[in-house]
Amino acid sequence: MIEKTDSRVLFGLGIKFVLVYIILLMFDVLLDGLMALFDFMIELMHILIEIVETVAEEGLEKFLHTGHQQSEMIILNSALIVSGIFAYYFIKALPHLIVVLEQQLLKKLRGYWAGQLMEWQLHSIWLQLKLTLIYIVGFSGLILLLG
Repeated sequence: MIEKTDSRVLFGLGIKFVLVYIILLMFDVLLDGLMALFDFMIELMHILIEIVETVAEEGLEKFLHTGHQQSEMIILNSALIVSGIFAYYFIKALPHLIVVLEQQLLKKLRGYWAGQLMEWQLHSIWLQLKLTLIYIVGFSGLILLLG
């Protein structure tokens, strides 16, 4: 493992604050980009659903000798039944999922906090003072930026 020198630790913390400043200053641009990506994913999913629906509709018309409207009604009713079953089992399993996710999150947080505390205790007193000063300056800058 690479030993972190004082200058590397201080430089890394400074870079983290600079990245937070950039994210806050470009929040609207980043949010627009994220929404565009989300919209693109929704459109791709919509196209895939349309392809599956068209293939199923053609298959129903060919094998069951149904009309276009009848095939659409069969697909709609089947989709409603399947989504209802999924929704029932998801709602039924949701309390257990929440408990498991909460336990995993708390376990990860405890490990992270213990590691951070151990790392803090390994630093010299001068580095701890420098880090405290950087945190004060960094958070003051954030407060001024937000205020």
